[in-house]
Amino acid sequence: MPFHVSAHRQNGVRGLCTAALVAIACAADPATAQSVEGRWSGQLGLASEYVGKGLGKSAGDPSLNGTLEASYGDLYGSVFASTANLSQGSDAEIITALGWRPRAAGFAFDLSVMNRDLPGTRAGVDANYWEYQADVARRFGRVSGRL
Repeated sequence: MPFHVSAHRQNGVRGLCTAALVAIACAADPATAQSVEGRWSGQLGLASEYVGKGLGKSAGDPSLNGTLEASYGDLYGSVFASTANLSQGSDAEIITALGWRPRAAGFAFDLSVMNRDLPGTRAGVDANYWEYQADVARRFGRVSGRL
């Protein structure tokens, strides 16, 4: 399933998306490419308060959020957006991510690079930054663990 990614963001995300798509196209084995399908998924949510990394981000007010993800095999790209009320003046948080979710030896990995943008932030506040994340998870019978 072919799909198009367009990024109009600062700090070189367009180049990163282009490089990721070129890498996907170059790495695809023709036999594998025929058996791998692209998928789209989305989610909408309403929370009594937006909490991220243990901190309230909506000043105790309800928050609306949504996620859209496109995946192709183990690779994915996603956009998350949420209303917020941050002390620096931001009224939203937007997170774009590119990642890879391989499985090996019973472990599930999730390696990603994310760009966080806090639109509406006061001048002089760094409201756009990058994060890198690596998760590993495994089930042991009825118990599962994640780092």
